[in-house]
Amino acid sequence: MNKKHMLTVLLSGLGLSMGYLFLWPVTISPQSWQAPLNVGFTGEFTPNNKLAEADFLDLEDYSGPEALVATAEAGLYVSTHEGWILHAATPDAALKPLISTAGRPLGLALDKAGNLYIADAYRGLLRFHPETGLEVIADEFDGQKLRYVNDVAVSAHGRIYFTDSSAKFGAQENGGTYPASLLDIMEHGGHGRLFSFDVHNQTLEEVAHGFNFANGVAVIDGTHEGAETVFVNETGNYRVLAFELSDGVVQSQRTILDNLPGFPDNLSVAANGSLWLGLVSPRSELLDKLSASPKLRKLVQRLPAGIRPQATHYGMIINISPEGEIIAQLQDPSGAIYTTTGATLWHEHLYVSRLHGKQLARLPLGKL
Repeated sequence: MNKKHMLTVLLSGLGLSMGYLFLWPVTISPQSWQAPLNVGFTGEFTPNNKLAEADFLDLEDYSGPEALVATAEAGLYVSTHEGWILHAATPDAALKPLISTAGRPLGLALDKAGNLYIADAYRGLLRFHPETGLEVIADEFDGQKLRYVNDVAVSAHGRIYFTDSSAKFGAQENGGTYPASLLDIMEHGGHGRLFSFDVHNQTLEEVAHGFNFANGVAVIDGTHEGAETVFVNETGNYRVLAFELSDGVVQSQRTILDNLPGFPDNLSVAANGSLWLGLVSPRSELLDKLSASPKLRKLVQRLPAGIRPQATHYGMIINISPEGEIIAQLQDPSGAIYTTTGATLWHEHLYVSRLHGKQLARLPLGKL
């Protein structure tokens, strides 16, 4: 091959590469926004090794213990990547498979009647009871499929609150919950929604919309009949929101925790009324820098998946008051416990859920 021919080949290759990077269609339509300045793990989030002191429960044939719910009477329930819900009646008992949703169960919640509500990213809002089995409660809204049901919370007033993380990037049709979440966060198009299902009249209502990846949800009952405070983790905006509701209707909204150093995932309410949330990963410096540059985010989306922004191995869970005050925060900077999604107290331990891994982390309460 002569030099002229070689140069032609090289220029052609370069042209094809540039054309691909700037012109190839992608599934996202990035929206411009301005990410808040990330101060990182400083101040109230100064690194510690408290989470690294946890021990592990082997899940054997299962992985991805994404969510937990537990009561002294009902025991501990764990959702897994394989579609199974695991259960242990006591802390000394092994976690055993209880029921398969044949989908991708994420959030879990229990009501006083012993019903287990399951937020399944593929199948919608489900309910399980040993006597009645597994049933679908809600899988569509206004004739459209719920495509990424993520977390669920039960109020004392007979309402089941749950998040639909993305009305655009469904979990099942985009390769699973993790890749679908990356698409939604990269686009930042406000496709997340909060729903309520009224158990008494069997109606489904949209409570709020416009979230950038609506994730964890929790509810605390108010001081008068019908009053509730619903908390939502907005993963793509690094914050926790609180909605004051009366009879299921939003009266006001506020941000109780903002500019977190990582992506908030699940939420749960402790017996003392505080909230536990997990940060699934530290924030991406590249993603923040490109927040106001939709065209560059589209270019990044054309790169091989392995070099796009991904979750970083770093464990962190936070305990906050309903007003957003930091009560405690536990970290594992080594990343041995990683993609931490949330936590729940059960007997003498704090159990930590994770997006990935084949073990459930558990920390004695004396080490908090």
